[in-house]
Amino acid sequence: MSNFIKYPQKTIAILFGYKGLKKTVTRNVQIVKNNRELKCKVCGRIQDEGYIDNLNTLLQVKSNDTYSHFNILSPFLCGYCHYIQSNYSKRLQNPPINNIGDIVIFPNKYEIKDFKTNSCNNDLLKLFLKPPKTPYYILLKEQITSNTIVNMVHTIKPTLDNKIIIVNYGLHNYVSPREKTLECLENAVTLLERFNNINSKLTAEVLFNSTKHNKYDLWFSHNLRKNNNFMIEYSKFINNYTEDIRKVAKIMLLSYKKIEGN
Repeated sequence: MSNFIKYPQKTIAILFGYKGLKKTVTRNVQIVKNNRELKCKVCGRIQDEGYIDNLNTLLQVKSNDTYSHFNILSPFLCGYCHYIQSNYSKRLQNPPINNIGDIVIFPNKYEIKDFKTNSCNNDLLKLFLKPPKTPYYILLKEQITSNTIVNMVHTIKPTLDNKIIIVNYGLHNYVSPREKTLECLENAVTLLERFNNINSKLTAEVLFNSTKHNKYDLWFSHNLRKNNNFMIEYSKFINNYTEDIRKVAKIMLLSYKKIEGN
């Protein structure tokens, strides 16, 4: 179990079909086995096998944020990070890799989930309402463009106690107290019911304040701004829930509203 927490990259790579280092690699890259001191340039951990890659020729820069790599100046790239990054956007036949995103990783298996923010059947809400046995990793895929998906596996953190659920979304680790996040959802639905009308037009984007879009001021209507009751409630809401809680709650909003509607 400790290896599951300490070496998640190894666990995930093996679950998704890793069989060992490539026998042949590009020039200037050397195979290393039984490594005991070199830290991987991506995950920052001392992994047992990998490649000496001083020129970073094996890094998949297109679909990963190079600045998020933990030890980019290291000459060593572990075989697990290399495998994950090489296959991140592919669908292997056995098993289907599903972009190694929108999944929950357990010590001996993984489960593909529906974590789409626009889904009315979002599995993240189900996990919060009835959490599985710990430890586990929740990985939500961050799709930057139609061809670019952020590989977050080297930055993930585990959920060790279901009182505090860690939602790994892209390169971000959202720390979400379970009861507080469900409370945030309940309060959000109440506010939307009160102020999302013809006069106020409160939207989830305004309520959760989770966008950097330049149209944010337009969404925050003049009627909302001059409504003292709303501003008091909005201030309480924003200050009572951290940005992490609000972001996770927003992902589950449509599913929660569906349950409430039933």
